[in-house]
Amino acid sequence: MLKNDFYHKNTLFTVLFTVKLHITIVKTIKHKNMKKLFILAVVAIGFTMTSCKKDYTCSCTVPGQTAPVEYKYTKVKKADAETACTAASVAGISCTLK
Repeated sequence: MLKNDFYHKNTLFTVLFTVKLHITIVKTIKHKNMKKLFILAVVAIGFTMTSCKKDYTCSCTVPGQTAPVEYKYTKVKKADAETACTAASVAGISCTLK
């Protein structure tokens, strides 16, 4: 009878330990997934908060002047700033976008 009680206690301990280990593993996996999801959400919010519109400077060299003339374009897309800077390049004036 004593041997049988030991067997049942040992089996019960093994079952409880296995269940506790399984729960711990599941919680760890859920925690890691939530951590990854949180990091992904932070990155996604960071991308949505930034804008494609920035400030650009068009620097033009004019013949006969030592200092370049600069035009500032604020909160515009790069393509729009390049178009405006290229349009300013006329009659010997050379412009580049910074």
